[in-house]
Amino acid sequence: MCSKSDITKYFNNLPVVSNANEYPYVLFPLTDYPTPTPPSLFSNLAKLIIKEVNFSQTQAIVGQADRGSGPLVFSVASKLKIPFTLANWYPRETLAEIIVENAHNQFGSGFIYLNGIKPGQHISIVVDLISTGGSTLALANAILKAEAKIDNIIAAAENIDQKGTKTIERILGIKPITIIKYRIVNNFTQVIDQ
Repeated sequence: MCSKSDITKYFNNLPVVSNANEYPYVLFPLTDYPTPTPPSLFSNLAKLIIKEVNFSQTQAIVGQADRGSGPLVFSVASKLKIPFTLANWYPRETLAEIIVENAHNQFGSGFIYLNGIKPGQHISIVVDLISTGGSTLALANAILKAEAKIDNIIAAAENIDQKGTKTIERILGIKPITIIKYRIVNNFTQVIDQ
């Protein structure tokens, strides 16, 4: 089994590459692939997530198709043998069953499109990173619009300075579970011991 220390190196001591609109942007191997990312990062994160989260009621896992969420959702779903679906920012060759506006965040605003979620279904949300919480809240709103139940919200990493998990908990009443917590100190990430 892997430990958090096995994956900390992928989140610790990374430089902030821009600080637009007070948002410190970091090129994580999990989200932006500045160099080829080893599959073990996703596999080990999936193992840690499964170790820390109760998926016993979960009927489907939802994440975003872009950045690191897609591979992470696939890794978790594959290990648990639970179906998954990924929300897209732009529908391509498919009709979106659920469309919700994404909260305005550091990347701007837009819409996400989600398919395959049924009323009453138990859903766990898995995302790569929670910063402000806007994209995760948009996913949650899409699931709630489909009249499904959110069992868990899980993130591989959380920027604790942005307070996104607190925002999500305040709005949804669900406390997100995060594997790695970090903050920005002198324009570099610093993983917080947990």
